[in-house]
Amino acid sequence: MKKQPNRPCLAADQKGFVSMYAVLLLQIVIIFSAAIMLRSKSLIMSRKPDDLIDIYIIHHVKEIFETDYPKTESLSWNNYEIEITYEDLTADVRYTSSQGKSTEMRIEYDDICMCIMKTAYPEKTLPQ
Repeated sequence: MKKQPNRPCLAADQKGFVSMYAVLLLQIVIIFSAAIMLRSKSLIMSRKPDDLIDIYIIHHVKEIFETDYPKTESLSWNNYEIEITYEDLTADVRYTSSQGKSTEMRIEYDDICMCIMKTAYPEKTLPQ
């Protein structure tokens, strides 16, 4: 009987062995990139407190559409004055901050899937 040649324990030749180190290095780079991305996202979110009012309004409008017949309402939340006008399955929202900055938003609701389908910030036309 012939003696079989010694086979390496890894199913790769020497070039494959080097590529395994490259895959390991790639995994480490991906982990660090994901950690940096998550940290930067949390920093960005912490610097935009005005975005929280949008989330509050969207959840409020969805709750109103799900529970009862929508009506025009005025709310106050964290130094914001909010006016919501409902028309069929859309809600026109205008909120004003304590500094006087006013923003308009339109929310469209879908009664079939019972979810918010679209949010838009209509552009204001400038006087000519």
